[in-house]
Parts: sequence; C-alpha cells; structure tokens
Amino acid sequence: MLDFKQAIAILKDNGFDSVSSYPLVYYRGNKIGLTYTFDSLYYGNLERVKLFQDEKEFDLFVKEIKWYKANGKKKNVAIVLDSYTEENPQVSFVHNGQEITYEIMENIDKYEEDAKNELESSDIKRIIFEIQRLFNYYDSRKEYLADYIDSVNRSMELLFNSYKLLQSRIDLYNNFEGERDYQEVAIGRLELDVDISKHNALSDEFNHLKVSDTGYEDFVKLLKQVYSLVMDLELNKTYIIAMKLQNDVTNEQNLLNLKLQFMEKILNKRGVFKGIKNIDKKFSRIERKFKPNILDEHYDDIYRNQVIDRYKRFEKINIFNTAAYLNDSLVITNYDELVNKYKDRLAINLDSDKATESMVVEDLYTQYNLLGQEEKDKLTLLNSEYFELFRMLINLGDYQVKSGEELVSALASQPNYAAVMGRCYTLVNEILPFNENENIVRIFSYLNFNSPESFLLSLVKVLNDLISISRKMAINYDICTYLRTLNYDNYNDKLMKVYFDSARILCDVKDENLRYVITNLKKTTNVFYSGKTLYIPVNGESEIKCLDNEINSLVLLNRNIIMEKIPGEVKVSNYRGNVVRDATYSYIDELKSNIDFTFVSWEISKKL
Repeated sequence: MLDFKQAIAILKDNGFDSVSSYPLVYYRGNKIGLTYTFDSLYYGNLERVKLFQDEKEFDLFVKEIKWYKANGKKKNVAIVLDSYTEENPQVSFVHNGQEITYEIMENIDKYEEDAKNELESSDIKRIIFEIQRLFNYYDSRKEYLADYIDSVNRSMELLFNSYKLLQSRIDLYNNFEGERDYQEVAIGRLELDVDISKHNALSDEFNHLKVSDTGYEDFVKLLKQVYSLVMDLELNKTYIIAMKLQNDVTNEQNLLNLKLQFMEKILNKRGVFKGIKNIDKKFSRIERKFKPNILDEHYDDIYRNQVIDRYKRFEKINIFNTAAYLNDSLVITNYDELVNKYKDRLAINLDSDKATESMVVEDLYTQYNLLGQEEKDKLTLLNSEYFELFRMLINLGDYQVKSGEELVSALASQPNYAAVMGRCYTLVNEILPFNENENIVRIFSYLNFNSPESFLLSLVKVLNDLISISRKMAINYDICTYLRTLNYDNYNDKLMKVYFDSARILCDVKDENLRYVITNLKKTTNVFYSGKTLYIPVNGESEIKCLDNEINSLVLLNRNIIMEKIPGEVKVSNYRGNVVRDATYSYIDELKSNIDFTFVSWEISKKL
C-alpha cells in the first residue's frame, strides 16, 4: 500500500526535488498519485494526475516520467492519453506509432538500431524502399511543373486585365466616359502534357515484382527505368516553353505596372500634370528606361544540358541513394560534390518523412537564402505587421483591378483596418525619414507613401510579386502547425499564417465558436517563409529595425492548397494543480479545470 511519505521519498530518490517543480505528489483524502506536465503531440502543454495504490507501480511511472523529460523530445517519444478531458486518464508512451515500455526506453538506441537493421537486412527490401522514393520524387516534380505552368497561365490572364486597367486610367484622365468594347483575346493556355502510360506501366511492374518471387537484379533494372522516367519528366517541352513565356510576361507586366503607377500619379495630382497632352510620349520614355530581364538565347539548351548533367551521374552514386541525390541536386548545383556525398551506401533514415520544427526551419532557411535580395525583402514585409494589409487586400478578390481610391473605400470597413494603417502607413511615413539603415531604406523602397491610395497600390504590386515567389519555396517534410479561427467550416482567408507552436494560438478568452486548428501540412506544399521580420517602434521611438525572425511561422496562399477537413472534434481540458507548500516538500491537493479548448484538424496539401 502506497502512503504519502513513501511517495515523497520515491520522487526524491529519482532526482526530483518535490518542492519547486513538477512532477509533484498528488495527495487528496485517501488518493495518492503523481501530478505531471508534458507537451502533448497536438494540444500544447497539459497537466494531469495518475493515481496509484502500489509503491512499485508509482516508482515505475516516476522513472518513465524522468526518462521522458530527459529524452522524449530528442528520441521522438510522446505521451498519449486515452482521454483529453479527464484529469486522471490512461497514459501511453509512444515511439514511431508503437507503444513502448520502460525497458525499451532504457535501451532506445538498441531498439532503433534493431529496427534499422531489420529494414536493411535484405537488399530487396532496401531497393523496394528506394524505388518508392523515386516514384514519390516523380510525383512531387510533376506537381511542381503543373503548378508552374498554371502560374504562367494566370500571369497571362493578369497581363490582359492589366492592359484593360491601363486603358481605363487613360480614359479617366481624358474624361472619356464611353464604354469600351474590348475584344476578348483567346489566350492559349499551356497544359502539362505528360504521357502517363510509361509511368503506369512501371508502377504496375513495381507492384507485380513486390508480390512475386523476384530476384534483386529485376528490381535494379526497374529502378534504373524509374530514374530515367523522372529525367524525361524534367525535360518536359511545355515546361521549357513556359519558362521563356514567364520571363516575357513578367517583363511586360513590370513595364505595364510602371505605366499604371505613372497614371495613378497624374490622376492623383491633376493640377500639377494638367499640361500633359501626349501620354504616349511619356510612356515611350518609360519604355526606354525600362531594363527587362533577358534570357540567354540558348536558354532551352542550357536548361536541357543542366538536367542531363544531373542525371548522367547515376553510375557514380550508390543505387540506394538516388532519390536523396535528386532531392539535394535541386538546391546544390555542384553535382561532383553530391556524388562524393552519395557514392557510399547510407543507412536508411526511418524518420525521413517525420520532421521537427528545427528541421523544417533549417530547410526553409536554405531555400530562403537562395532567393534574390528583392524577393527576401518582400518576404520580410509579409512577415511583419504588413501581413494584415496583404491579407485584407487579397481577400477582396478583385484587388488587382481596383484603383487606389477604390481600395481605400473597400478596406475602410474592414475590422482593425484603421489601426493597422495607423502604424503601417501613418506612423512609418512619419519616422521613415529618420531611418538611415540601408536595409530599412531598401525594404521600404518598394512602398509608396505619397498617399494612402498610392501606398495600397504599391502593396498590390508587392503582393503580386509575392504570389510569383510562392512557387519557389516548399516544405520537404510533413509537419504539424496551428491556427485559430471562428470560420472552421467556411474558411475564406486567402493568406493563412500558421505557427509551429500551439502555445502561439492558445488563449484564455473562451468563445464557443472558436476552433483551434491542427493543420497537418504535407510535404511539397508551397509556403512563404522569411528569416527576417520588421520591428515598427512604439512609445515614441523612431528607429525601424530589420531583425532575425524569432517566432517561426509560415504563410500559405489559400488558392494554391487543398484543405481537407478531418471529421470530428477533440475537446481538451486544461487543468492546473493547487500547490500546497511545506518546508521540505510540496504536493498537489486538487486539479482545477482551467479552460476547455475545441481542436479540429485539416490535412493541407499542394494543389495539383
């Protein structure tokens, strides 16, 4: 029979002070147990109690909690409850989806090594694993190509609408009030043309080989064929055409935006510019000064040769490292360096599709550093207080074709608009001249503070550029993130900010309609990530700062993703123990329900 003094002694014997920090003994009436805290898989930091009658069972659980606190996170071991509303639920320790005992915890390294050895015990098992990874790589690259081509189609549609907008601004300046009968131009949409018959045939053969008595060499032959299949995909002719077309459309759109900015300027200050009669002459000057991005005339051959150069090194890398090599070669273009990295057989990473926050952030930071300075600057604007204005603008739907006056009118009724503009426009406009830091000057050079109208139009241009940037950054792991919303069943924000840490979205204000959303992001999903953020001062300060990003969050473009709601809701109660303090120990005599949360889940993946 377990008594209170024994429980205190066991806790201290296991290295816990039993005074100032958890775990603490639970003691209420004739009930004795352990009150413990832990970071749950999805629901934040929770506090619970486990009751005991037996001294041996109490000691074992204390040891399990001690091991978990020291090793749980780094060894991917989680505490799972059978109920998240009860204060005394059943507790399981789970590793890679399997419940484990304390004996396994103490020998976790050997347990993991045995699992790897079992997987690697057969070369056939290993090559099956590798072929599947190549098929997965094929699927992700196919999605990327399709998304890129779709973005080129949208760019052409935007260009056509921008021409109509420019004509409307010219008509407004000339006081032309008639209706224009625009001749709709049939814009030939590009489509990713992929012959899936070869993919399907290889996939069928793969499934057949897995269930038949097949030798190792047959799998080697198939792996080489799948490797060649992926190379053929990356040499897709439509994609190569799309790259040239995207460059041409971007140049034309950038030139058109300069003309639109000029028209807004003269429309906002007619009194100054009333002497202008020949707008074409002004446009010609803009065209002469404009510096387009020029692709090498042999860009298509350069691209093809680069792809072929990546793939021709097949014989130099270990056959079990092909997918890893191809993934890395998208970022590291020194292929000889990669060959050296993957020439020897590497151990399989059983957690290759599982990720921690640090793994995802490190990978995204690598992608972020590959971007140009202008792209980084615009991501910094997005990763700041300006996010709210970008969100309000894109939610308008037709923001790209509205004038500055129309944008001001449309946003005026938005909740919090006045407060956000007060800081992001009025305050910054006042203190920006006092900021001489070259990074700040450069970042804000993309925004026009001449008037609220010109300011919003410049934000629109940055937003359009951000949409183009969105296809350049994607997560390479499945990862769990969080957001809070009142519109779980009808979420319509086109920009979503999600956090890695559930604590960032939990609050003490209870609303029965509020939902805490677990957003399971699938790998290859495009995201926005910035290594920098802006500090806009308060309390009379005048220095704006560009700081390293300390709060890791991601922004998603809603129109580029698929959100599948997982049925059901999970109620989670948050308890806090009442601590009774003595000279040499403390204990909990009651757990009080602090607040209840309702969690729901979405599976978020990249739109095809």
